[in-house]
Amino acid sequence: MQAKLDPRPWLPGDAIEADRVASWLDRLLAEWSSHWFASERASASPTYQDDWPAPGVATEWRSIPGLAAVALTANVHTALASAMLGSTIPPGSIQANDRAVLEHLAAAAVDDLLGKLAGLAGHRAAAVGEPAELDQGRTWDIAFRSGRRAFKLSIARDGLVAITRRSLPAAAAAKLCTVRKGLEGQQVELVADLGRSSVAIADLEELRVGDVMVLDRAGTDRVELLIDGFHSPLGGLLERVGGQTCLVLNSIKDDSHV
Repeated sequence: MQAKLDPRPWLPGDAIEADRVASWLDRLLAEWSSHWFASERASASPTYQDDWPAPGVATEWRSIPGLAAVALTANVHTALASAMLGSTIPPGSIQANDRAVLEHLAAAAVDDLLGKLAGLAGHRAAAVGEPAELDQGRTWDIAFRSGRRAFKLSIARDGLVAITRRSLPAAAAAKLCTVRKGLEGQQVELVADLGRSSVAIADLEELRVGDVMVLDRAGTDRVELLIDGFHSPLGGLLERVGGQTCLVLNSIKDDSHV
């Protein structure tokens, strides 16, 4: 198994794991295959980047710096040419002039695949003929339905993150409402302020059931209504309605508070 990569704090932990990447990579390879090959279809399987061509092997590199890379060897040229023609080309049967044409076609096909990857990642860079330094990438074996292995494709972590981010569905638009609409279901406490009185602590200790406390307002005075402990412009008079003491609103003290 390949080592697990840390995507980004804002992506799920498995966002760039092989199983999740397979969904868009398979679609990309299917589109690419239908354009370049007679009947073959390319597929990808995760692998290690431990068998890139050795330094002494004649290799043509195609890469997009910082995003992805492919190594084109003679075997890769033959595999791609066979897929294009729809038949197996025996090793050593290609003449020098024909090989130059096949190498050009193979490079064009791989460049097209890299270009499609760049488009998914939002890159505008074109493929170049040199190895790429890829930061903590993942590598796939690209093979054909016939079982013929074609090449290795390495994609950098940042490229995987960029493609994954762009493939995510757009966030649903937030449904906004007015402050009044948003708060209309909020419960508030209403308190009728009947009046106030003050006594000395010594007198407070002497209070008994039945004692009368004189408030700072008459029974016919307007009673203020407090909302969550704060003064409000609402007020009214105390009345008995249906056997209960009620506050009948009859005025707004200050229209500027409304």
